Amino acid sequence: MPQPTRSKSFFPKGKSLTSIAFTISLVAIVIALLSIVLSLKSPSEPRPVTQHISAFQTPEEQSDIYVRFDMEAFDQINEHYWMATSSYSLSKLFQTSLGKVTGSYQILSTFDREGTAKMLEVAFSNATSSAAKQKIAVDTVSYLMTYLLIPAGRSGLLTIEQNNKLSERVANINPANDLYKDVGTSTGASVEQVEVSYEKTVARLKDATSTEAKAELKRAEYTHKVLTSAFNKSIYDVAKAEPTLYDHKIGSSLYVHLKQISPVTFNEFVHAVDDASTTPGLNSLVIDLRGNFGGNFAVAQALLGLFIGQNQYAFDLFHQGNYEVQRTTMPLWPELSRYKEVAILIDHGTQSTAEELAASFKRNYSARIVGSLSLGWGTVESHDYEMKTIIDPNQKYIMELVEYLTLRPDNVPIEGSGVTPDVDISDKDWSSKLHSYFKLQGTIDTLDNVMRRQPID
Repeated sequence: MPQPTRSKSFFPKGKSLTSIAFTISLVAIVIALLSIVLSLKSPSEPRPVTQHISAFQTPEEQSDIYVRFDMEAFDQINEHYWMATSSYSLSKLFQTSLGKVTGSYQILSTFDREGTAKMLEVAFSNATSSAAKQKIAVDTVSYLMTYLLIPAGRSGLLTIEQNNKLSERVANINPANDLYKDVGTSTGASVEQVEVSYEKTVARLKDATSTEAKAELKRAEYTHKVLTSAFNKSIYDVAKAEPTLYDHKIGSSLYVHLKQISPVTFNEFVHAVDDASTTPGLNSLVIDLRGNFGGNFAVAQALLGLFIGQNQYAFDLFHQGNYEVQRTTMPLWPELSRYKEVAILIDHGTQSTAEELAASFKRNYSARIVGSLSLGWGTVESHDYEMKTIIDPNQKYIMELVEYLTLRPDNVPIEGSGVTPDVDISDKDWSSKLHSYFKLQGTIDTLDNVMRRQPID
């Protein structure tokens, strides 16, 4: 496959990415977590969010705040949902959802926006209290988004608390975890103090046989690994984000295991490659995405940019019949030129952003994919749409809406299809097929090794 056109390097020859343009500061990490995490997807040219576009378009909305709430959702779905949806179809969905919530058949006088508002007004007028009306309004939107929009279960109506928890998951932040406590020391302890506490914990638990003690020891081992790395410790101390990446030198390959794609993943990747820059003989890169549930699209675009340059074509996202081009966001990094072959590892646990990342590397960087068919979770869910109509002074809602479908290199939607590997390990002779896609024996040896085991942390 021919190499893509590369943009001119932004970095002076012989200088590392870390030391010149990507010096990792704690302030930068915090800014990334505050800005990127709050937007779980970041297409390069997002459409502007329409603010309260449904207010007062019908008499029913002007007189009834609960109608206004549901019709605001109607309009946001109509404009931002990945599939072009007519007023006729959307009114039918609201009719179905309202009927499910109220337990009675709802009559649409006309199958359009106006008819939907009238139907909702009748339903709310039959409710016996404000609390009942509020429940109908919320449940109607929630049921419709969760069960009637396809793919089912991807969209939904979230409270602020639920949205924050989802953002924390993408950032690999678990507020319930205290790594310092797990290793038996105080928050912010030095690496030396962590080492002492860890040794005491191991001495106390090494001969224990109970399930609880074994779990405690395993947790302490993980914590020790995180907090004795100055790089990972600095991130955890400031942002409470745990590692998403583990790297190893295997023969002539730099092996990188990405467990998920979060705002700190970019910095972790840069650190891993920069750390390997002094290791002689490395000439291939293996990126293991097995079991990766995805994460932030902005990070995927940034990672790809390091290989092919800034403002280069990354991938298309499909929205209401249109293919919207997404571009890379970071400049070319010369340090990566030493890696003559790039292999991407996937399996049925690879999903969402990780699937698009694998497909994009294959399309744009001639990387080869090894493993098994990915999951086929090919949607981008937006969290940009906070409901402006307030029906509960103690609660705000955010619409989680599937706004885009992702695409494979052949423009087939990843959703329901997945990404197909070049070398499928379900074939009995898969190992011998590696020679058809990789020329370096070191790459082949590494792949033959790691594909016979679980991802390496």
